[in-house]
Amino acid sequence: MKTVTPVTAAICLAVLSSHSFADSNSTVVEQNGIGNSALSDQSDATVNFSQVIQSQTGDGNQVAAEQYTNVTTAVVTQTQIGNGNLATSEQYNSATNVQLTQFQSGDANTVMSIQVGNLSDSSLTVQQVGNMNLVDNNVQGLGGTTASTMTINQQGDMNTVGPSFALQQQAVNSTLVATQIGQMNQMDVNQNFVISDSTMIGIQDGVGNIAALDQIGSVSFLLMELLQLGNDNMALMEQEFTVENSTMIVDQFGDMNMSTLDQGNAFFTSATVLQAGDSNDVNIDQANITMGVASISQTGTSNVHVTSQAGTAETAIATQSGVSNTGTILQ
Repeated sequence: MKTVTPVTAAICLAVLSSHSFADSNSTVVEQNGIGNSALSDQSDATVNFSQVIQSQTGDGNQVAAEQYTNVTTAVVTQTQIGNGNLATSEQYNSATNVQLTQFQSGDANTVMSIQVGNLSDSSLTVQQVGNMNLVDNNVQGLGGTTASTMTINQQGDMNTVGPSFALQQQAVNSTLVATQIGQMNQMDVNQNFVISDSTMIGIQDGVGNIAALDQIGSVSFLLMELLQLGNDNMALMEQEFTVENSTMIVDQFGDMNMSTLDQGNAFFTSATVLQAGDSNDVNIDQANITMGVASISQTGTSNVHVTSQAGTAETAIATQSGVSNTGTILQ
């Protein structure tokens, strides 16, 4: 067993690089100061039961952790408190029961995380508290994701999940949850390619938020659910290409919100939208579907909905309560 524990307190610049090359290794990095950089590398073929803990307090810090090949029961924990921080983590190849946790408190933080290659019973968690935070290119899978969880929590203004994506690929019995509290938030989350028995949940509380949720490619027994609280929010939901026994749900509470839901090449699927407020808009498009159901409920004034279905044995249900509301159903 090896234990490497570099500790640095730097005012200007400190660079730490720690390498561990045996089973049951532990690397701990602590940095206090401005402009610090830390790299922890556990990439030998025998990496098992390993742990990386990185903590930075100060401005302009960068931190990176790498665990490669036969990563089993491994942990990466990164904590950054300060402005202008960047955190990246990579766990590659045969990752089983691994945990990756990243916490940032401060302005203009960025997180990029990867867990790929026959991933099972694992978790990826990002929490950001502050303004101008970014989570980009967070990936689980690219070789299979089983019984794993990706959780993203952002609290503050101008938070973004994207602009590329947060992705679970080839997911089975897995969950992706993204929560944003604040204004002008954006999320782009995806589950794709041979997905089954998995769930995607988005929650946004604020004004002017945009959420894009996608489940694409041979998907079955899936749940996609989005909750938006506030005004001027936009929901874009898509389930496409051989979708079976899957559900899309959008709940929006506020005014001038918009929902667009698309399901294509689908069997025994449903799309449901609930809106409470004024001047809201819903558009549901179900193309080439069999036994599909579209359900819309709107409460308020001057709301609009359009439902379009093309297929066999489809059902559309629309309920509006209030005045000056309009609706169209095309079958």
